[in-house]
Amino acid sequence: MKNVFEFITNKRDYTLHFQNAEYTKNDFECFYSHEDVMGKEVEFLPGIFYKFELKRSVLLKNIVAVLCLYNGESQLIKLLPKILNEKFGKRIITIQFKNIRDSYSFFIDQEKVYGNEKKFQGKDEAKFQYEYEYVKEEPEYLEIPTERILFPCRTGGEGTRCSLKGVFREEGIFTTCTYENHYIFFDEYEMHCLTANSEEVRNICKMCNNCMKTIELMKEGRFIGPTKGNDSDCLTVGEYDGIYIIENGNHRACCAKAFGISLVKAKIHKYRRTEELRKEPEVIKGIDNQKVLDSFYRVFDGKGISRTVVNKYLETDGTDVGLIKLLKVI
Repeated sequence: MKNVFEFITNKRDYTLHFQNAEYTKNDFECFYSHEDVMGKEVEFLPGIFYKFELKRSVLLKNIVAVLCLYNGESQLIKLLPKILNEKFGKRIITIQFKNIRDSYSFFIDQEKVYGNEKKFQGKDEAKFQYEYEYVKEEPEYLEIPTERILFPCRTGGEGTRCSLKGVFREEGIFTTCTYENHYIFFDEYEMHCLTANSEEVRNICKMCNNCMKTIELMKEGRFIGPTKGNDSDCLTVGEYDGIYIIENGNHRACCAKAFGISLVKAKIHKYRRTEELRKEPEVIKGIDNQKVLDSFYRVFDGKGISRTVVNKYLETDGTDVGLIKLLKVI
């Protein structure tokens, strides 16, 4: 699929969905109008570039030229060239997508013409198509394979509780959903998925004494899991068609998954699938693309990494592991 689109915008609508935010034709044109960038390539969002050009007939060019000779005569004459250009000039936009890291979709006249899905460990497993309901029965207490447990979506705390979150926050690459005008490098689920693919990230985890003690006990078989009637320090999961989502014990499950503990004891609540399809998350409107763009490059500027290098990463690598190596987090 081609990654460059050129079309006349006068009578066509277009929309970009980027990291669950919506940017409309008006957002693009307002961004362009703030600067004198006619005919120049502009980066609208990380790795997404566009260029506006105005094509005018010979007659329109001559009329505008004459009006410009008298643009000091009145306020109306000053505005007429702009009005005529908007009304009769052909506004041509060229949009080029050079970002293979992020999830986004581009629509022209409500038809999706381009899209990219961010790829990382565990993403497909985490996306459930249907809704589920709780099965009201006694929970089971079993040993379950850690490979069937999804990574944590939230662990709480940082520092001694989660060194990984503390380091990522300090580096400016851990973002919560409350920061709407910021670029999202990692949500918590993605951050923990990365531990399965990067020895550099596991080295961060090794700095956490609490986590390493837990791993040591698990490997030696001395970690006592829950038993019926004794739920203290309990790893609790919900079972969804054979996949387990952590309900309590995020740190313990994360340690087991990241450091190769194949089986863990857990208290299991069962959920069954309904026929109701899960709703897609609604896109957020009114997000400032300039603030998103600035927050993205601020992380690299602080480390002296040029935008040329960053753009090359977005276009040719785009992986989370590649990002960690580029930023030299460790």
